[in-house]
Amino acid sequence: MLNSVVKKPVISEKSISAQSSGNKYTFLVSAQATAKQVAMAVTDAFGVEVVKTNVINLPAKIKRFRRIKGIRAGRKHVVVTLKKGQTIPLFEEETK
Repeated sequence: MLNSVVKKPVISEKSISAQSSGNKYTFLVSAQATAKQVAMAVTDAFGVEVVKTNVINLPAKIKRFRRIKGIRAGRKHVVVTLKKGQTIPLFEEETK
């Protein structure tokens, strides 16, 4: 179920800062996925308790290069807030 709903984690400056300060993790999900489906998939895959989910729909944009027009695909992100004290080991940074 994880692969059909959650595509991959979003690794950006904003998502990493939200992760460290507020225990929030951002995932790129399929366009048909709902917040409940994402919460269930994250709970099943990582064994954590999801408190809240926020959905962000990023619309498609028209991009132009000289005379060539194209469309950048739209995306759907979900920000998952975990119960206090829980983490997802996939995002943990190794320190040496």
